[in-house]
Amino acid sequence: LVDAHVESTDAGAVGALVGQTNRANDGDITISNVYVDADVIVASGTEVAGIIGNLSDSNSSYTGGAVLMDSVVFTGSVNTSSGYAAGLVGNARNIFVEMSNCANYATINAGGQFVAGLIVGQKGGYYIYNSVSAGRVSGTKDVLAIACNNSDEIYEESGRAIENVYSVNGIAANGDTKGAEAGAVIVELTDISKLIGAGATIPEGFTARAGDVALPATVAANLNTTVIYGIGLLDGASVRLTNPSGLRFTAVLGADYFNSLEGQDITFGIIIAPTDYVEAAGEFTIEALEGLTVTGGSKYKVIPAEYCSNNPEVDGYYEFSAVLAPIQATNYDRAFSAIAYVNVDGTYYYSEYDEDLNSRSIEEVAQAAYKDTNPTQTDKYQYALNEEYQEEVEGEIITTTREVFSPYTAAQREILMGFIGLGEQ
Repeated sequence: LVDAHVESTDAGAVGALVGQTNRANDGDITISNVYVDADVIVASGTEVAGIIGNLSDSNSSYTGGAVLMDSVVFTGSVNTSSGYAAGLVGNARNIFVEMSNCANYATINAGGQFVAGLIVGQKGGYYIYNSVSAGRVSGTKDVLAIACNNSDEIYEESGRAIENVYSVNGIAANGDTKGAEAGAVIVELTDISKLIGAGATIPEGFTARAGDVALPATVAANLNTTVIYGIGLLDGASVRLTNPSGLRFTAVLGADYFNSLEGQDITFGIIIAPTDYVEAAGEFTIEALEGLTVTGGSKYKVIPAEYCSNNPEVDGYYEFSAVLAPIQATNYDRAFSAIAYVNVDGTYYYSEYDEDLNSRSIEEVAQAAYKDTNPTQTDKYQYALNEEYQEEVEGEIITTTREVFSPYTAAQREILMGFIGLGEQ
C-alpha cells in the first residue's frame, strides 16, 4: 500500500492493512512480505497501528499457536488521541507474536499510554528479532521504542524476547521509559532521515532496498519498497560535473520486477520535462505532455537507461541516471521535473511523482553543492579551501578566514559557481 490514508472519528481497532483479526483455536496467522506507506488518523480509537490495530485470541486466555509476521514494513504516521498504538500491532491480546525482519519508520503520536514502535502486548508474548524501530514514538505513559506491555502479567507458555533489534537512538518521547529493552541494539544516529533515501546511513546488518529505506538485510528478496510496478525516482537531484555538465536525476528499478518481465519487450529510463509544463499538463505522463501547446523547444526528453551504476544481483535493484545537458543560461533558475518509467510491450508505467521531491533547478542544486563544506577533513570532504565568515566581537563586525573542506576540487567548484552566477560556465 502506497500513499494510503486511513481516518476514523470514532472506532475501536484501526489499521491500514487490518483493523482486527482473531486467531481461532490452534490456528496460526501469517503476515509476510508487506509494505505499507500510510497516514493513520484516529480521533477516538482504542487500538491503532500502521499494519494491524488488534490481534487477539478468540479465547479469553492463551491457547497456543502464534501470529507470524515476517518482512513487514511500515512508513508514514499514526496519530490517535488514545493509547494502545504502535507502528505494526496496536494491541496483541492473549496471543503470541513472532516478528522477524520487520521495520517501523513511522512517527507514532498517541494521546494515551502503552505506545511502541513495533508492538503493544496485553498478557500475550512475543519474540522479535532481526528488526528495526526508527520512528519517533510519543505518548503519555509507558512508551517504548520497540515493544510495550500493558502489565508485567504474562502467560508462562508464551514468553517475551527481543534479539538483534535496532532502535535508533532509543527514540521515545513523553513516556517514563525510553526503549532500551533487553536485546535491543541502540544505533546512534542524530537524524532519522539519514536512514532514508539514496544517502542513507546503513547500520551493520542492514542493507538499502531500492534506494528507499534501510531495511534488515534478511528481508525477503521479493519485498519491493519502491513504488508502483517496482520503479522509483530517488529524491532530489545532483550536478554532473563532467563535460557537458548538467542536472542529473537518479532512479531505481527492482530486479525482481525486471526479471519477471523476461520474454517481453522492455525498456526503462527517466523522463525530464520543465516543471511548468508538468503543472500545465495536470499530470506527469507522456500522453498529458503531448497534449500541451508550447512555443519553441521540446516538451520533454525520454532518456533510456544505458547502464546501471551498481550490482543488481547484490543490491536487488538497478540504479541508473539521466542528465539534462547542456542547459541554457536563461534556464539555470528554471525547475525541471523527472519521473522514472518502464515501457513493457509499448505501454508506459511510471514512478510516483512528487513535485517537492522530484523537481529541481540546476541553480538550486549547484548552490547546495557549493555550500556543502565541513570543518573536518574526511573521505568525503577531501579538498581544503579558505572561507570568509563574519562575527561580531565587542560590537564590531570582524571578517576572518577559516579553513574548511569540500567534496569538490577547485575546478569542480568553478563549474558549480558558473551555475549560480559566481563564475564563468
